[in-house]
Amino acid sequence: MSNPSTFRWTVAVGLVVLAAWSIGLGWLSGSFAYERDVLDKPVAIFVAMQVAAGAVYLLTLFALRRRPTTRGLLMLVITVGLLMRLAQLGAVPVLEDDYYRYLWDGAVTAQGHNPYAYSPEHVQQHAEGVPDDLRHLAGESGEVIDRVNHPWLRTIYPPTAQAAFTVGYWISPFDIQGLRLVWLGLDLVVVCLLIALLRGSSSPIFGLAIYWLNPLLIKEVFNAGHMELVLVVGLLAALLAAGRGLHNTGGLLL
Repeated sequence: MSNPSTFRWTVAVGLVVLAAWSIGLGWLSGSFAYERDVLDKPVAIFVAMQVAAGAVYLLTLFALRRRPTTRGLLMLVITVGLLMRLAQLGAVPVLEDDYYRYLWDGAVTAQGHNPYAYSPEHVQQHAEGVPDDLRHLAGESGEVIDRVNHPWLRTIYPPTAQAAFTVGYWISPFDIQGLRLVWLGLDLVVVCLLIALLRGSSSPIFGLAIYWLNPLLIKEVFNAGHMELVLVVGLLAALLAAGRGLHNTGGLLL
């Protein structure tokens, strides 16, 4: 692929396919409802879609690397990546249930309780010492507390994650859509930090596409609801601070 027009068409087709993949994943996710047996879920179709998306992603990056990164192309990449994220806002998490813990922790923290004090099982069993309002909160949570995995364990998530879970609860109580909006806000911060890092190190701005178009990130964060963006923001901010000579600030951010 040495012809510039071939690169242009490869980028265009790749971006369209990646956007279509995310929309298709959102549509397919309806078949992955929690209560369905895993053998009744279209796992093979899901895996095939993920493999295909990964291949298209790599081919698109290959073509992008061989094109000059104009402002217009950068905005197109950002727009497509944003569409990929927005397509997951109403989706059912595929083969995932970690987010139920996030929803419960966020509710507990938002109500002014220590999320590390009691396991969900202690609350459900009305164990001695569990505050009455936590028991009431468990009732309000509906299916959420029943679906927390490893319910006999107290939460393992650090305070920075708990803060994000709490904001998600304030946006939409016991609803993964609240978490997804928090992740979207954090991801926009990640984009700004990446652009600053790439420009500060004189690296090609093309590097932003490696992160922003990654279908695995879309699946694991915006579909499944995983919380790693909380860590990514802190890590990138620490790198940016260190690159500007603010080593103490970078250490605190880490």
